[in-house]
Amino acid sequence: LQDPATVARRGAGAGATVGDLIRRYIREVDPVKPLGRTHRFALEMLEDWPIAATSAAALKASDVVEHCRARQAKGAGPATVLQDLVFLRGPLGMAKVAWNITASPKPLDEARPLLDKLQLVARSHRRDRRPTVGELGSLVKYFTEQDKRSVIPMLDIMEFAIWSAKRMGEICRLRWEDVDTKRRTCLLRDMKDPRHKIGNNFEFPLLGKAWDILQRQPKIDERIFPYDEKSVGARYTRAKRKLGIANLRFHDLRREAASRLFEAGYQIHEVAQVTGHKDLNGLWRTYTKLKPESLHRRPGITLETFPTARGRAHAARRASAQDRPRELGAGPFDSATPGTSAPATR
Repeated sequence: LQDPATVARRGAGAGATVGDLIRRYIREVDPVKPLGRTHRFALEMLEDWPIAATSAAALKASDVVEHCRARQAKGAGPATVLQDLVFLRGPLGMAKVAWNITASPKPLDEARPLLDKLQLVARSHRRDRRPTVGELGSLVKYFTEQDKRSVIPMLDIMEFAIWSAKRMGEICRLRWEDVDTKRRTCLLRDMKDPRHKIGNNFEFPLLGKAWDILQRQPKIDERIFPYDEKSVGARYTRAKRKLGIANLRFHDLRREAASRLFEAGYQIHEVAQVTGHKDLNGLWRTYTKLKPESLHRRPGITLETFPTARGRAHAARRASAQDRPRELGAGPFDSATPGTSAPATR
């Protein structure tokens, strides 16, 4: 790899390659606005592809198409290839304005129509995966046995993820000093946000078993779950492979959490207080997959309650204000672990 200072000395694009721009982008942007694990990994991966050796000033649409063909030939799907273009746009877009290096994201735009036609790129399908009761039961049984010989309490982490709707990395960052024992809340520092992650602190309620799980963690570190995110992810992946569970990401537990809250009768703005979503449409569209049979569990609401449009509106207001369940209902692990206690009230 070339020293970043070499790129700076090249001036207005005199020989700067796409790879040079990627390295400088990581070096200057990441400390100010953390790129995130996926973003940074993808950029670093691009440094190893032929497009990185291409002159940034001479980059053409045909170079972009060739890169996408090469990625597809190595097994990358259309959504993954599209992600390459999205992440390349950052370094190419900053080059002229920030570094006075001749480069532009225009070749990406010029290549896009042909890439779409050849089906080399495409938007990813919206995920709606939720774990089944059987899958959760298998994971519970597996981690219960494995945790006896491991430092990382995977069962607690997985269960906490479902009760708190938090991402793996967020769980591993939670701190004891940010727990409010009187209000049963916790502050999540620098929560993921597409624009302003640094300083985006979010206080969320520790509902149901989330509080109990947190309280039983040993205070051996300033963090509640003082474990490396990659190690946690590796153990989860290993468990899935051992159990033959396909296409169930740890992040899907966040969808499970949001869906269960909706099914328990919580309103969308209340669910957002747990998940941290500012965009309620995004919360509903991406993190919710309701089970139709869950509607039968809503107490105090029958078809007879809704004789007219006015009656329906009135009944809905009453259900929201008075008849909404005061508990989360059946816990995410109750069906898999007999003898577990009922969740705490809100």
